[in-house]
Amino acid sequence: MKARLILVAGLMSAFTFVSAQSVNRFIIVDQFGYLPVSKKIAVLKDPVTGFDAALSFSPGNKYVVVNANTGKHVYRGQPVIWKSGNTDASSGDKAWHFDFSNVTETGRYFILDSVKNERSYEFEISHFVYHEVLKQAVRTFFYQRAGFAKEAQFAGEGWADGASHIGPNQDLDCRLYSDRENAATSRNLSGGWYDAGDYNKYTNWTANYVVEMMKAYIENPNAWGDNYNIPESGNGIPDLLDEAKWGIDHLLRMQESDGSVLCIVSESHASPPSSATGQSVYGPATTSASLNTAAAFAIAARVYRAADMDAYADTLVSRAENAWEWALANPAITFDNNSSSNGSQGVGAGNQEESDYGRLMSKLEAACFLYEATQNTIYRDYFDDNFTSAHMIEWDFIYPYEPAVQDLLLYYTQIPGATTSVATQIKDEYVHAISNNAENFPAYYSVKDPYMAHMNDYTWGSNNQKGAQGSAYFNVVQYRLNEAKYQDSREAALGYVHYIHGVNPLNLVYLSNMYDFGGDSCINEFYHSWFSNGSALWDRVGTSTYGPPPGFVPGGPNPSYDWDGCCPGGCGSAQNNAICNSESIVPPKNQPKQKSYKDFNTSWPLNSWSVTENSCGYQVSYLKLLSKFVDIQIDCNGDSAGTAVYDICGICSGGNTGRTPETEPCNCGNEAYVNAAVCDSFVSASGKYTWTLTGAYADTLQSTFGCDSIIHFNLVIGHSTESEISVTACESYISPGGKTWTEPGLYTDTIPNAAGCDSIISVTLTIPVINVNVDQSEDTLFAMAANVSYRWLDCNNEFEAVEGAVSQRFTPGQSGDYAVEITSEGCADTSECHAVVITGIMRNDFGDGLKVYPNPAGSFITVFLPEAYENVDVELRNLSGTIVLSQHESRKQKISLTLDTPAGIYILKVSDNDNKMALIKVVVK
Repeated sequence: MKARLILVAGLMSAFTFVSAQSVNRFIIVDQFGYLPVSKKIAVLKDPVTGFDAALSFSPGNKYVVVNANTGKHVYRGQPVIWKSGNTDASSGDKAWHFDFSNVTETGRYFILDSVKNERSYEFEISHFVYHEVLKQAVRTFFYQRAGFAKEAQFAGEGWADGASHIGPNQDLDCRLYSDRENAATSRNLSGGWYDAGDYNKYTNWTANYVVEMMKAYIENPNAWGDNYNIPESGNGIPDLLDEAKWGIDHLLRMQESDGSVLCIVSESHASPPSSATGQSVYGPATTSASLNTAAAFAIAARVYRAADMDAYADTLVSRAENAWEWALANPAITFDNNSSSNGSQGVGAGNQEESDYGRLMSKLEAACFLYEATQNTIYRDYFDDNFTSAHMIEWDFIYPYEPAVQDLLLYYTQIPGATTSVATQIKDEYVHAISNNAENFPAYYSVKDPYMAHMNDYTWGSNNQKGAQGSAYFNVVQYRLNEAKYQDSREAALGYVHYIHGVNPLNLVYLSNMYDFGGDSCINEFYHSWFSNGSALWDRVGTSTYGPPPGFVPGGPNPSYDWDGCCPGGCGSAQNNAICNSESIVPPKNQPKQKSYKDFNTSWPLNSWSVTENSCGYQVSYLKLLSKFVDIQIDCNGDSAGTAVYDICGICSGGNTGRTPETEPCNCGNEAYVNAAVCDSFVSASGKYTWTLTGAYADTLQSTFGCDSIIHFNLVIGHSTESEISVTACESYISPGGKTWTEPGLYTDTIPNAAGCDSIISVTLTIPVINVNVDQSEDTLFAMAANVSYRWLDCNNEFEAVEGAVSQRFTPGQSGDYAVEITSEGCADTSECHAVVITGIMRNDFGDGLKVYPNPAGSFITVFLPEAYENVDVELRNLSGTIVLSQHESRKQKISLTLDTPAGIYILKVSDNDNKMALIKVVVK
């Protein structure tokens, strides 16, 4: 018989479980986490070739999924070796897979190698696990806006900047590149997005981003919120559409009165962008720019009409038709920018012009979307007559380098009035190609890539292709092509999400600075004119003051990377030559494909842009894929359009949960202390009694040994608080093994376990002093009775649910921790018979000057420190231990926090680099 006697005499804080394991970066998981009902596989790697080949890892044969908040082992199993121990050529690694898909309960976890006592990074399992990640990925377009001030309330204090490129001779007075002094060529070409790490605006690509945003919205309108903290948030329109409109409005300015569309705006560069002062110039109208813009306007008209913006939609349709007509009359007008052939050197960076095939596909796209917008059959006829020229049809092949064309063909099949025979041919071809091409489903089913995101080739912008390949799989579900493959299609697509989120040979989240949103090893720097190498403010996370903003997708592994041809000694000066050897370029050079990456942003002549530069194209490819797995309408119980919510006690209630939501915080029960301003009472450990704030009270809990044990509390508000075991009923405290303890001290207890050996737990109760929580703004001290909780791990590696309470006295004005020290003895295999210590704490190392106000809090709360502390971390956790807010501040005395959390009770943790800490209870109304 195993006893379970719970004597709660104080705070069961969200910080009680302290993991003793070290993180091993070769135990690899999605660092954000997993959806409850999805495949979940941790990858274990042993590097054989590449820059990390000198390291090695051989996993143990016992792997466990551990609840990071409670320490409970919720699942265990053995890793399975990949491909009989062969080395994967694309990564240079041997690999093992640990499948824990059976773990579906929401919570925070990590993977533990119980033989080596090493673990993975922590991750969440939740219906909402990707919501915040998607939000940050979309917000990067706000940082890329040209001609728009980034106010601190939207951009964050670290990335606030004035509007760029609106000074003299810039976007409001943009001139033709070949006639820069002629005022007759002046155009207002303001707005739009910086295309990538350079600030230029390319019409073909901007139009493509708009199309992809529109498709992402159409394919899952439930993914997008109106709360992304951009200036348009809260206007009743999803912020994705607000952001897309910023790009569309720029394209409207790029269109000439005859319907043609200018192809490029070349911008000057500086850090921050608002400090750029050089002249802005534009390139001429082209056929490709006009066709791509027509496509963007036409598909956007559908979306904005559905958002009750009919007048705007009508304008877009009219402008799209004008662009189409001009392109018909001018089918081969091209412009190669940044070329000596036409004197455009320095106009833009990348060449934005399309090939003949590219223009044909752009025209096919414009015809498709215009047919949907107008139902004019001339557009359908053009599509029907030319769709077989697409490579997917010609080659019977699907690959991640033409995702827009492949998606376009499928998009046509769902337009009302589409020619049935054409739609059928497209669907059949897609199903055949993705089912039979060796790089698609055959690669997925054979687990060709140990990291489960196979691509045959890695090139410049490989992260773009990762997103495209994932979406190619999901198209089977999106367009209802083959019901038998729906589940496999979802899981295959999720593999590419997990890759970006860290399931790759580098255990690296390919998103910038996501540490506040669940990332543990993220992109710290990437090539960008704003977040440039050497910038004291924005260069690298952890080195510069701010680093780059969150959520940017870099190019990704690129095996073709090399330094400039002038290196090592022909770059024009000793200073330039020195840059060649200023840092190692191995990696990314001379590596297996998936390891051809380095987290750096050094410019010429090391040319980091071919590896780390961001692009709005990479960004929209990723967010389009990720959005397939986000549903803002899903409730906390996992029901789409459900009504369950987290109540004031932090419990998912209502809807289909069978629980009635609690509205009174005083009724949450099992609280260590209750804010007197809110409750005027203390809820007992059993939940049966309410105690007033001062006096002596008893509460009875039934133990498994048949007698009642009484917890006796003496609560003295404003001075000290005391808790002790009463001997009224049992004359003693019943131990986990059934023995009795009469008072604090040193005791030994023996518990028989399932393995047939006895484990001895020696318990030492150490009673130091501790400071109670002080809120001087209301001149109130809240009573607190402290407890310590521990769990014992038996010879079968099973956690026993053993919790205990200790007597403790507190002296105001002093601080300290208390702990129960547990050891195990007497086991046949002591390596399997050990205990995990869980230490309950409540402390304030910052002194009386620390204040938190208001408390109870609403939409914000402010932490006042007694002086300007450096490198302060603030975390807010719910009572399940999940981090709901995390913020880092440097040299701050006043820290303002915006709360976007359900009503309930939380624990606020404030800490600094000198190991000072405060834990404060916060009630959110």
